[in-house]
Amino acid sequence: SVTEVTPLEGQDAKLFGTAGGDPAMNGLYTYVAFYIDAAQGWRVFRIGDFLDYRVLRAAPGVVDLEVQESVLNPANDEITSRTRRLIVTWTPAGPDGAPEAISVTPAR
Repeated sequence: SVTEVTPLEGQDAKLFGTAGGDPAMNGLYTYVAFYIDAAQGWRVFRIGDFLDYRVLRAAPGVVDLEVQESVLNPANDEITSRTRRLIVTWTPAGPDGAPEAISVTPAR
């Protein structure tokens, strides 16, 4: 089920998360979706699996995220958490304005 929705202001786009899996190990499946029209609905792309996300900045074609995630240390099977930042980018394509693909890169 959808547990979080974050509209991207000034764009026909939103981020959303669905609950699933083990919440202790990144159970928030996180997506970005672009509205096409009433007949076609939304074009959806998966960003990743996290514990939580927060939008730091959103502008046309880009959203900067801070994500919280669990990490398993294979040496001792210990679960720790970390925070990292990601940049999600896209270029509108075609007559509907929705992108054909997105790019997710680590922020520095």
